Amino acid sequence: MGTWAGVTMDAQWRQSGYYFQGRPWFVHEAILYLESIIEPGWTCFEWGSGSSTLWLAVDLQASDVVSMEHNSEWHEKTYADLMRLGVKNWELNLSALGGAYENYILKFPDAHFDLVIVDGRNRAACIANAAAKVKPGGLLVLDNSEREQYQAAIAAHLAAWERRDFVSQGGGYAGWMTTVWRKTA
Repeated sequence: MGTWAGVTMDAQWRQSGYYFQGRPWFVHEAILYLESIIEPGWTCFEWGSGSSTLWLAVDLQASDVVSMEHNSEWHEKTYADLMRLGVKNWELNLSALGGAYENYILKFPDAHFDLVIVDGRNRAACIANAAAKVKPGGLLVLDNSEREQYQAAIAAHLAAWERRDFVSQGGGYAGWMTTVWRKTA
């Protein structure tokens, strides 16, 4: 976990209050793009839970949202919010890193999900496991896609997919990128 102004990124994010704005912490233009194309009834999988879980299940009316989380504190918060809101269309899983977390998606058949979001830990392994699980025409979203450690997995598993990059231009986040890939046939 990196640091930002001496505070862990997770702690800074929680302190910022962004979680309570009801949207995932992606580049803003990527959120707008996704909101314009995600349809009610989509099946979704995500690594990393929180505001994205609520956004998918409540605001975007996904039929199913499967979330993997490695942080027990964050898992408890997301679980409490889902229960408080009476959300029914979700499955929230807690798993340690190093196997079950990255591999959980493998229990689903190929071409099962309309949308997969990779915004948790061990993203390169998650990308590798997710590619076959996205339906033709479906989407894979990777936040912080500008990071060097993800480039080999992107090249190996997503090179043939349609790609759309959204790059932050302002504040302390200039250069931060969220990428949306659409799986071609």
